[in-house]
Amino acid sequence: MGWGGWQGRTGWAALVWLSLLPAAQSQYLKTSKDELVVEKYYEVQKAGTKDLENLIGEHVGCPSALPTYLRTTTAACYPYLNEKYNPQDGVLLEAEFKPFADIDQYSVEEPRSEDYQVGLLLDPCQQLSYDCCVNTYGTAEYGALPADTSTETLYNTKRRVPKRPLAGSDGILENFDSVIKYDHTVVELEASRRADDAKLVDDECIGVEDPYPYCQGYRLRNQMFPIFPNCTDNNQTVYANSTCQDVNGKYSDHCVQLGYSQTALAVMCGGEFSDNEHCGTFFEVHMPNGSPYNDETYVINEVRLEQTNASGFNTTTLPLFYGVDGNVPDSDGYTRVLCNYEENRLREGSMVFVKASAPKCCCPQIYSDKDYQGHFFCPRNAEQSFVVDGYEGGPFANSVLGTLAEQMENDIDVDTYPYCPVTEEHEDVMMCSKVTNLQTEVATTDEVEPWSSARLISEDVYTSSGVYAGNSKMRGNRFYTEPCPNIYLRNGSDAKSNMYTSDALRGSYKKTCPYFDSCATPAVGVECNSSAAGDAFDTEFTFAGFVGKVTYVPKDPADDEFVVQYKVSFNDGRTEYDFAEADLVLEKEDFNYEVWWVERTRYNYIVRKKKPFRVVAPECTFDRVNDQYLPFALIDENGEALDSVSSSEYSPTDDWEGTQNMR
Repeated sequence: MGWGGWQGRTGWAALVWLSLLPAAQSQYLKTSKDELVVEKYYEVQKAGTKDLENLIGEHVGCPSALPTYLRTTTAACYPYLNEKYNPQDGVLLEAEFKPFADIDQYSVEEPRSEDYQVGLLLDPCQQLSYDCCVNTYGTAEYGALPADTSTETLYNTKRRVPKRPLAGSDGILENFDSVIKYDHTVVELEASRRADDAKLVDDECIGVEDPYPYCQGYRLRNQMFPIFPNCTDNNQTVYANSTCQDVNGKYSDHCVQLGYSQTALAVMCGGEFSDNEHCGTFFEVHMPNGSPYNDETYVINEVRLEQTNASGFNTTTLPLFYGVDGNVPDSDGYTRVLCNYEENRLREGSMVFVKASAPKCCCPQIYSDKDYQGHFFCPRNAEQSFVVDGYEGGPFANSVLGTLAEQMENDIDVDTYPYCPVTEEHEDVMMCSKVTNLQTEVATTDEVEPWSSARLISEDVYTSSGVYAGNSKMRGNRFYTEPCPNIYLRNGSDAKSNMYTSDALRGSYKKTCPYFDSCATPAVGVECNSSAAGDAFDTEFTFAGFVGKVTYVPKDPADDEFVVQYKVSFNDGRTEYDFAEADLVLEKEDFNYEVWWVERTRYNYIVRKKKPFRVVAPECTFDRVNDQYLPFALIDENGEALDSVSSSEYSPTDDWEGTQNMR
């Protein structure tokens, strides 16, 4: 949405905010005695209220810090009373604390562009005045290099989802494949806000990119122009050991300037909830996929948004201490700040690239709109699924109708052939589309149409398929979907005995498939069964070339890297599949932290945007106790980062399982 729609969005956001105010009156609290988070209170009947209050106060104690309007009700003093209460005489027969489930759950709901937009820029005034991004238009542009082919070269595996690396901060325009914005849209070089490269004489340059990428001819080199426009994103070069200035020019240590914009009113809270940690808009620092010391949801640091609206971008300062108390010296007098963190170990939460050595399976032919037959995956979340090599849904569907937008999209998709049944949330199903064969022996000529009272799914399907057009014997049959049949072991004395096949497979194969019961694995070097053009054929399926997240590592991994002992998910943990370490290689990103734009409500945390950035300095402190780097640098009283430490004060989380180094 353009800035011209600001006024209309302001009114809409104000309405939403007013509707939220009454809900804040039942804000949960955290008692000092039991440390239980209370989300809602038991509504006690009027009879016996005073006696019940006294009884509760005697056994539990009513927190004195409660707001007055809560202390005057029985519900304020005791969470989750049992139903064993006699309203006639006001006697509490049995009462006990019942902890409420953790409500600090994140849900990612990025706004649609037609509703409103949010924007984040890291260190937008790095080379300019501290106020260069105050009430100013800005945008993030990045130089995109040609698609990454390193994995194909190193592991003989082509990426199924292309990875387009971004150019470094010193990249030149001549080497860019294109310039892209933060939303991945391509910007023509002529329309880019970046200045043209400067041209310099360099005696070392022999020709184009010879011997250096910046060489553009004989004794000619290009160099990035040193001056950038206002509000320019510098998320690739964040220095956590430097100072920054706030909107008033005041300096602070170990921080970075953060530019933000939103074409709607930001959620803010007032009155007694103005400082409530469960109410308002926050910018939070997280580590993607976490570390051995903290998971991804751990809030490394945060800053509250204090401005309801802004014209263009405005700025705030984001602390870069590791932990909201990272600026408080530990027992040895050290503070903690973000660092140039990078992992080289496989653990739960690691992103991995699947190599060509991963198992290959032969499955029923893949579904085609040409003849409306073949296999496809369910569930099929139209909002989140993506199509790769003809596959979508199933292992690649992140969730099952989690948001309203997904449910609305499903209302349309549910009537789209091929049909998906309702599946369990943690289940991927391979479905097969087939056509009925209801001809009888009587129907031996084209003049006879058996089952003429039945029809195909629609005349459009019958006509557009082309396969059945002109064959009147097929008219009256229907396309339908059902789970693909499981494989079975063939018996007999021929060459195909003791091999696996099914009613939906053309070929017979040596082993079962580790992924799906409807597929089988061929012998090494054997291709899936195929036939002449136009006939059905078995389709090869493999996860090789995909990137997934490790969801399980054994406590004591076997030394043999070919042992299947790891689990990987391709849909953020909804389902998972087994792999050997030899089939996986650690996938490293160009960034090591993220800023999350979070709206905190009384029910959950809504993430409106995730902005990656890379801290390039200082280097992390090595943990000699656990033989790995800490995800932060320990800073001494002189402001210097420690190279290593032997303190047991910092240890991996209890649920972390260490593994071997990646090969």
